[in-house]
This record gives sequence, structure tokens and C-alpha cells, in this order.
Amino acid sequence: MTAQLGDYRFRHPRRGFWKTCAAVGAVLFILRAAAAAEFTYRDRLLDDLVEKVPGILESFDSETGHFGTGIWICRDQHPMYPLAVAYSTRSDNNRYYKDPKLLEVIVKAGGPLIRSMDERGQWIFAKKDGSTWGRIAMPWTYSRWIRTFQLVRDDMPPESRKAWAEALTIGYTEISRRCLGQVHNIPTHHAMGLYAAGPIDDLTAIDIAPVTGYTALGLQAQPRYGYVFEMDEGDGYYRYGAIRVTHVGQDVIIFDWSYQVDPGNPELAVGAGSYTAADQSVRVHR
Repeated sequence: MTAQLGDYRFRHPRRGFWKTCAAVGAVLFILRAAAAAEFTYRDRLLDDLVEKVPGILESFDSETGHFGTGIWICRDQHPMYPLAVAYSTRSDNNRYYKDPKLLEVIVKAGGPLIRSMDERGQWIFAKKDGSTWGRIAMPWTYSRWIRTFQLVRDDMPPESRKAWAEALTIGYTEISRRCLGQVHNIPTHHAMGLYAAGPIDDLTAIDIAPVTGYTALGLQAQPRYGYVFEMDEGDGYYRYGAIRVTHVGQDVIIFDWSYQVDPGNPELAVGAGSYTAADQSVRVHR
């Protein structure tokens, strides 16, 4: 196809030139129209969200941090995410952008999730009719919670930010270990949330390498994201390391890194200014 096209343009330079110009012009017009439509659509959605914020806030209880009515369930806290979008999106028409009162609501909304989760980050799977289905790391709640955190974390009070980070770390650590073993709607939603949890403040956030979930495929390096490596050096044990990407350029990547020198030890605990093995370690064999 390339040879034929080149030959065609060589024998008919004027006609080929103008066809090329027309094609490029059409593509640019489409791209411009698409870009304009995208921004118009975004602005319209934001306007709709701003209008709905007062209605969302009507069901918020400032004493308990609960949204919704009747029996409280973890999914009642889902409105925290659209509120975080309203809080974090700059626009001349968005009166909620960086509104401290709205931020206070969002921060309080995390309280019930933290207080009601167990040591594995699970909640009672309750329904509004009072029935319960055991405990679950509710994927739809976790995905909204982590995305809310990404939007407002830099503006949160330090103690609240720490509490959210610790709770989300507990939840997603358990999710990464126990909830990704099959292709289904819940594991897939968990994987999406886990991907959103990738940005970390510093390398100390990665204190232990997961047992599973590794891939030999290439990944796109993204600033603030953390990555863990499992390496086979041929002596019967795996070795583990981690990086946190700080900058990505066209020809260079800058990252902080750690490497566990103790064979088979997945712990990446801080010691003497570097990442070393703890006294009591769990060894992972090949």
C-alpha cells in the first residue's frame, strides 16, 4: 500500500498533493471539533455537578459523617467522590472549587468507613432491608474512596490524611493478596482501584513485596507511582526490590529504589538509612 501510494503521488504530483492537503485538513477539522466537543461536554457535566451538590449534601449527617438514610451501609459513602470532583475542579462557574466547608464534609465522610472496617479492611455487606451477606472489601466503595483520596489528599489535615492512608493501605494490601485471583466483575473493579492506588508519597510506603501479581510484560512508568520487582537469581530464592518514579522524560527516568539483600525476604523495612531485612523474616522459595 505504501509503495502504491508513493508511486501514485510521484506520477500525479498535483492531484496527490491536493488530496493530501484535503485529508490533513479534514483530520485537523475533526480533531478540533472533537476537542471543542470534549471541553464543552466537560463544562456541561461540571455545571450539572455543581447544581447537584446541595442535593447531595442534604443527606449528610455532620455528627456521624454518614450519607444516606435508614440503615447505614458502606456504599452510602459513595457521594464523597462527586463532591471531591467538585472540590478539585477549577472553573469560573464552580463555586465549590477549594471550598473548605466542602473539604470538611469529604474528610468526615471517610470516618465511618475507617471506624467500621475490620483488621483486613472489610465491611459488613449490609443491605437497606437489614439483611447481611458476610464481610467484603466492597470494590465499588474502595474505588470511590481511593479516587477521592487522590483528589483531596494534598489539602487534607495531616492527621486525617494519615488515617485515610493507613486504612486504604490495609484494604488494598488485602485486596492485592486475596481478591485478584479470577477475571470477574469484582476482581476487575478491585484491579482498577488498585491501579488508582499506585501514587505514593515516598518509597517508605512500600514496606513488603506482595506474594503474587507480578508480570513479565512492560508497564508504563508514571511519576509518583510505585513498582515492586521479584527477581530470580538462580539460587533457589526470589529477591525483591521496589522503585518510586519521580520524573519521566523522553529519554530518561528518575526514580528512588530499594533492594532486599536477604534472599527470599519480601520485607522492605527501613534500617540504617537503607532497605534491609528484618530480624524475623519470611523466605519465599522459587
